[in-house]
This record gives sequence, C-alpha cells and structure tokens, in this order.
Amino acid sequence: MKQREAGQTMIEFGIIATVMFVIIIGLVDAGRAVFEFNSLSSLARYAGRWAVVVGYSCDTATSASDWCDQMGQAGTQPFWSQPGNVPRQTGGASCPTVYDESTYSGDYYTASDYSAGTASTIVGAIAHRLDSSQSGSNFLRAGFATGFDLSRLKVCIQLPGSWVAARSMYLPRPGDAVGVVVYYPYFHIGSFIPGTQLNLVASSQYQIT
Repeated sequence: MKQREAGQTMIEFGIIATVMFVIIIGLVDAGRAVFEFNSLSSLARYAGRWAVVVGYSCDTATSASDWCDQMGQAGTQPFWSQPGNVPRQTGGASCPTVYDESTYSGDYYTASDYSAGTASTIVGAIAHRLDSSQSGSNFLRAGFATGFDLSRLKVCIQLPGSWVAARSMYLPRPGDAVGVVVYYPYFHIGSFIPGTQLNLVASSQYQIT
C-alpha cells in the first residue's frame, strides 16, 4: 500500500514539476522578449533623433572631407542620398510593418554592413551604438543591450516623397516627418517549432524643426 502511494506521489510530483518548469521557462522567455523589445525601441528612437538632427544639418553637398561627408568616404554625396540614409523603397512609401526578409528585402538595410567606418549614416549610428567590443574604436560603455546579431538586425528609413530633381534625392524639409523602423527576429524557446518565429518590430518618427 505504501509503495503504491509512493509511486502515485512521484507521478503527481512529476506532472506538477513539468508544468511549473514550463511556466518558469515561459516567464523567463517572455521577460527576455520584453527586454529586447525595449532595447529595440530605444534604438529606434535614437536613430530617429539622429536622422532629424544630423540629417537636417548635413543636408547639403560638401566639397571638403568633413564629418557630414563621412570624412571623405562618401565624396561630395549629400547626407540624404548616401547609402544608409536614403530610403531603399520609393520615397514617401511606408516601411513594412512586419519582418519578412524574403518579401521585403529591398526595403531593409542590414546593420552589420555599416559597422565599420565613421557613423555619419543612420544605419551606421545604430551599428556603432551597439558596439561593445573593447578592442574596437566604437566601444561604448553602458550602451544599449548587447547581444544583438547585427547581421540579423534590419533597418528601414521612411522619408516624405519630396523629390529634388536638381540634386537627385529625397530631401526632408522643416515640418517633414522622418521615420525609422528597426526589425529583429527574436530567438525564443518556441523557435524550435516551425512557424513560431517571433519577430520584434520597433519604430520611431520625429519631425524636423
């Protein structure tokens, strides 16, 4: 009789422990997702502010190798026509609201492509903001959350459709809104199950003043 009760207790404990384990893992996983989303949101806001402040102050072509010109790396190319700043989609078009690289690959920049060089582009500023390598020239102490894979971090830039034919570029003016959307595929426990990938999307929009 005692052996039967002991066996029943072990079975009940196993069931309860399994349920509790799943709940605890789920809470930890959800906490990680919220933490990464908050970091992504902060990153989108930082990039949006960068776009309107730096972008507007560097909106003209330069003949010298100055900071706005990426220290000569971009020649005399204006800020808003440089790769990493100019929208990859048609000017005025909205950025995708979901992360689907196979469908919207033409709208995204990949952050890892801008991790080197001077951070005078929006995407470059994002990549450098996440640099946590003490051996790198862009090392940031107490920066945003580390752990983002820059090769999987995608950025979409949204500008109003103000096409300036004389300069062959979209040029935001005071009062225009500049949007930045950041995408990141979050790896969670359910990622092992096909069709359960959770993609994080954060956006910001600032008005040029």
